[in-house]
Amino acid sequence: MSMRRASIKHQLLTILLVSTTLLAHQSNAQTCTFCENGITNPSLPLSEGGDQTCADAPFLIAGELDGSIACTTIKESELLCCPTTQIISPCSFCENGVTNPALVVPEGGDQTCAEVKLVAAQFTSDDELCATVKEEESACCPPEISVTLPTLPISTTAIAATTPVATTTPVSDI
Repeated sequence: MSMRRASIKHQLLTILLVSTTLLAHQSNAQTCTFCENGITNPSLPLSEGGDQTCADAPFLIAGELDGSIACTTIKESELLCCPTTQIISPCSFCENGVTNPALVVPEGGDQTCAEVKLVAAQFTSDDELCATVKEEESACCPPEISVTLPTLPISTTAIAATTPVATTTPVSDI
């Protein structure tokens, strides 16, 4: 029986040693971070048609180690969620404002006009993707149509013929 206890004790010590080694290794590893200087586009979806936004990213990688598959995948979204470089000549989308920010763009997956405007700013004005994004302007900020109505001549005789003439009764007759 003492042989069996020694075996169990040995197994427990081995498990404890392995656990301690793993914990020590993990404590030296860096945890995954996302947009360390802040998320500038929190409502932007992480993927086309996805329900998670840039604001959800830190929660999706909580507890992940830097370099893990989950960390690497989510970090790819940093370019849109928290761009670090300022674009000199950004793509302008709906320069006079988006008329319906909540409208889901027909060719933009599940992105709204407001989200497309944020994405457009990540491209330069001469980028091919800028031209593609600008195709959605017709839905998000349609041009104002001004209509000039022709001036019609007004005839005073036509007005006089249709306007009843008011008659007055002297106060003394009442």
